[in-house]
Amino acid sequence: MRISWRNRVGSLLTAAGMVFTSVLVLSACAQQSGTAPAQTAAPTVASPAAQTAASPAPQSAAPSASRKPDLGKLKIVTSGLSISHAYYLIAKAEGLFEKEGFSGVEIIDAGGGPESAAVLTRGDADVSATADPLWRLVEKGEDFKGIAALYKGHPTFLVMRESVAKERGITPTSPRVDRVKALKGLKIGMSTPGSPTDLLARFMLKSAGYDPDKDASIVPLTSASAMLAALQQGQIDAMMNAHPFAAQAEKQDFGVTILGAREFPEFENYVLTAFVARGSDLRAKPARYEAIARGVVTTGRFIKSSTPEQLQALIQSSFSNIDPAIMTASVKDEAGPGRPIHKAATDPVIHPAELQTVLDFMGIRGVDPTKAIDDSFIRKALSQ
Repeated sequence: MRISWRNRVGSLLTAAGMVFTSVLVLSACAQQSGTAPAQTAAPTVASPAAQTAASPAPQSAAPSASRKPDLGKLKIVTSGLSISHAYYLIAKAEGLFEKEGFSGVEIIDAGGGPESAAVLTRGDADVSATADPLWRLVEKGEDFKGIAALYKGHPTFLVMRESVAKERGITPTSPRVDRVKALKGLKIGMSTPGSPTDLLARFMLKSAGYDPDKDASIVPLTSASAMLAALQQGQIDAMMNAHPFAAQAEKQDFGVTILGAREFPEFENYVLTAFVARGSDLRAKPARYEAIARGVVTTGRFIKSSTPEQLQALIQSSFSNIDPAIMTASVKDEAGPGRPIHKAATDPVIHPAELQTVLDFMGIRGVDPTKAIDDSFIRKALSQ
């Protein structure tokens, strides 16, 4: 049977209508189920720039070069400055914390350990670089955490007035036992009672079998500069002080370094200078402390790649009354390979065994060092 062309066209139109209706039904079902209908058109290849813009940004703790977090000013409180505080002074001078989103760095010199602890306790600083008084508060149940080591060692020396050393017949090369015995009856200047300088003076006297309260006079003089002046004026026989002040006394020919904490193995794993923060701040503002940790790590890398002369130039303004040559010698002594600043730059993590050394020296009992440390921030920064 022959079918007319009209019938053929009609059949084709009917079939096309059925197909179109099916497509509409399928499309509606797909939209209801959340699945987009298949596209039959040829794909369009976007430009590399468009592909980059469309791709989600990788997740990273480090801020992008184009957008930094607005973290405001970083506030660091300390009890006073010496070479053991060079780490964050270098970071401040080089603007390394600003690269992590801070608008600047403010260093608050509280003038003493208890005073610096009070500033952090009130929340008037982000971190304290003077750690030792905070460990005593941890012993009392306060919530403070060490987050990064800035100086691994004990920086203090016993510097004797040159005339006193001559009277007692000792030099820096005399046997250590003789140098320690020569401390009996001396008037020794330190910073504040219970401070690392006070405890070290007592430790040295005890190592010779002396009673620190009976066999010597240990005098609080608050600051490093005050001790230096008292030694020069003959008001004390010796002082417990760090570089550059210890080196300054020798340079000006009125003092001689007789003993150093580094001579005693008990201080091999000592962490004197560290960033300590309130536990509540770490929990409430993690991004802020991640940025601090990244700044510490970046500073460590900078320290290890710089010469002593370069580092000295960065921190000289913080020690304007110290001869630049003395500062350079002090930096070489403290930041060279294997020295305390370099050790912290290489490994800024506070390890429990290191904190335990500090707690033992301070006579602090009942503090679990693993609970007084939060190393999550610094370890995250090291992994990036």
